Amino acid sequence: MQDRRSYLGLQVEERSTLVSLGVGFAELFVGLFANSIALLSDGIGSISDAVVSIIVWLGLKFAKKGRDERFHFGYYKVETFSSITASIVMLVIALWIIYESYISLIERSSLNNVPLAATVALFAAVPSFYLGYTKRRVAKSISSASVSLDSYNSIIGGIASLVAFSGILASGLGIYWGDAVGGMLIAGLIFTTAYSALKEGSLVLMDACVCTGALETIESLAKGVVGVEGIHDIRLRRAGPYIAGEVHLEVDGKITVYRADEIAAEVERLLRNSLDNLNMITVKVESKKTK
Repeated sequence: MQDRRSYLGLQVEERSTLVSLGVGFAELFVGLFANSIALLSDGIGSISDAVVSIIVWLGLKFAKKGRDERFHFGYYKVETFSSITASIVMLVIALWIIYESYISLIERSSLNNVPLAATVALFAAVPSFYLGYTKRRVAKSISSASVSLDSYNSIIGGIASLVAFSGILASGLGIYWGDAVGGMLIAGLIFTTAYSALKEGSLVLMDACVCTGALETIESLAKGVVGVEGIHDIRLRRAGPYIAGEVHLEVDGKITVYRADEIAAEVERLLRNSLDNLNMITVKVESKKTK
């Protein structure tokens, strides 16, 4: 199952890298020719998408290694670390775009070829939206946080291309600040995505887990097992695309150790069969406390 997840993630990221690089360089070339900061910004954004895809690809590649004598819980958090790294790259790029857009605004830069620049920006949105949809679907199937981030990044890239198109069109209609403002808006979109990813990745590295659905599933399944009289505690944490944790069950203190082991094994079996992204779970059995 994990090999299949890695394969799907690696495949979609490889495809995304090639497409984003192609679109990005085309936008950069036309943006320089047309003197459009919005199209240049979108081109740099597309190339940054490729960089993000490469970072995510590396994270998925490392995550395949599994655990060893040094990393006892595997390399799964490399994926989260790669998401944070990608976010920082995006923030730096957004700052550069804002600076260049500001310079273009105060200098009242004019465009050379509005129809060509607008056409390239409009068509650049198509592959970005397609990649975003594809990566979002793969991210859900393999429960990958970094691929999910990259899917939003591609969707934002598609929106950014439409923003660039609007800014270029506005400049062509005589609104001199349209192109520069378009670049600033693109930077704002990149900032939003990067901040969200940076926040989520930091929480994961600190073992925070917003796993409401998994908690409810674990509690429901465990309480349904004969012999379980209560749940003392459930603790979960994320490790890349997977969940690890422990469950404390309350049972009748009069049952045998053998029966307690049977209950723990049954709960673990049900949890592993029901939660595809469950990597490691420890089930502890304790005597029910009497009041």
